[in-house]
Amino acid sequence: MLSRKEQKNLEEKLATTQVLLSKANKMVNMSNVEAVRSTQAAKEAAGQKAVKDITYHKKIADNKVSEAIKAKNAAVIQANEKVKTAEKNRQIAQGLLFITLLCCIIMHPAILSDAWDMVYVPTVWIRESIGNVESALLALACIAGGGFAGYRLWLYYRKRWCCLSQRILLASLAAVILFGDIKHKIADINLVLLVIIIQILYLGLLIYLDDHFETHNRTYAWIRIQHFDY
Repeated sequence: MLSRKEQKNLEEKLATTQVLLSKANKMVNMSNVEAVRSTQAAKEAAGQKAVKDITYHKKIADNKVSEAIKAKNAAVIQANEKVKTAEKNRQIAQGLLFITLLCCIIMHPAILSDAWDMVYVPTVWIRESIGNVESALLALACIAGGGFAGYRLWLYYRKRWCCLSQRILLASLAAVILFGDIKHKIADINLVLLVIIIQILYLGLLIYLDDHFETHNRTYAWIRIQHFDY
C-alpha cells in the first residue's frame, strides 16, 4: 500500500505527464497542419509554374506556326506569280509564232492558190447543181454534214488542245510552208486540205491513245506526255 504522500506524488507525475502528452499532441497536430499547408503551397506553386511554362511554350509554338503559315502563303503567291508570268510568256511566244507562220502562209503562192481552190471548187459545184434538184439536195446535204462534222471536230480539238497538239499543228504548217512546192511537183494535192487531213489523223490518234492509256490505268502518264512534263 502506498502512503498518501507517495500517492499524491504519483498523481502529480501523472498530471504532468498528461500535460506533456497534450502539448506533444498539439505540436504534432501543428506540425501536420504546417506540412499539409507547405505541401499544398508547393503544389500550387508547381501548378502555377507549369501553367506559365505551358503558356510560354504554347506562345512560342503559335508564333512559329504563324511564321510558317506566312512563309507558306508567301511561297504560294510567289509560285503562282511565276506560273502566271511563264504562262503569259508562253502565250506571247505562241502568238508570235502563229503570226509568223500565218504571214509565211499568206506570202506563199502555192498555199494561197490551194486556199482559193478550197473555196472556189465547192462554190462552182453548188452553182452547177442548182438546175438539178437532186444534185442541189445532195450538195446541201454534203455541206450540212460536213459543217456539222467539222463543228464537232473543232469542239473536240479545242477540248483536247495541249502542248502536243500545238507542236503537231506547228510542224504540219511548217512542213507545208517549206515543202509545199515540192509536194505540188510530186503529187497534185491541196496543201490546205493536207493540213486538215493531218489534224484529223492526229485527232484519231488522240482518241486511240486516250482509250489505250485509260485502259492500262496510265492516264496521268499520258497527260504528262501530252504536256512534255518528263
